[in-house]
Amino acid sequence: MNNARPEGPNGPVAVPGKYTVRMTAGSWSATQPLTVAEDPRVSKDGVTITDLREQYDHNIRVRDLVSDANRAVARVRAAQAKLRDSSGGAGDTLTKLNELASHLITPSIRYSKPELLTQITYLYTLTNSTDQKVGRDAIEDTTCCARNSTRGSPS
Repeated sequence: MNNARPEGPNGPVAVPGKYTVRMTAGSWSATQPLTVAEDPRVSKDGVTITDLREQYDHNIRVRDLVSDANRAVARVRAAQAKLRDSSGGAGDTLTKLNELASHLITPSIRYSKPELLTQITYLYTLTNSTDQKVGRDAIEDTTCCARNSTRGSPS
């Protein structure tokens, strides 16, 4: 993990096919071909390369949505901390930020209602954990979460 990509190494699985891999260490660099083979159990279940490509594209969109939501939560928390430490007329702004945070961040209480960040993260794990055709409900839920994330609060 590094500062440029703080999300970590949990990206979508590559679609079967031919790739080129570049390895770099200091000033040394090497490029090698790499073939990702299709799992025969997946194709036996009727999942096609097109399905896997669509799943990959979907998972990239959801991964980006997770990253955007994480950055929004970090900005809200930083602003809350700054306003809590300030004096003056920041109370109204802090109240609005707390309201926004209540729609973004799931409280750490057992059986609490999952808020937007938790919902988006769940969608990512739902379609990223197995090779499958992405279901219509996952696509619709992702679209709904994306719409809510740009709006700032759930409908």
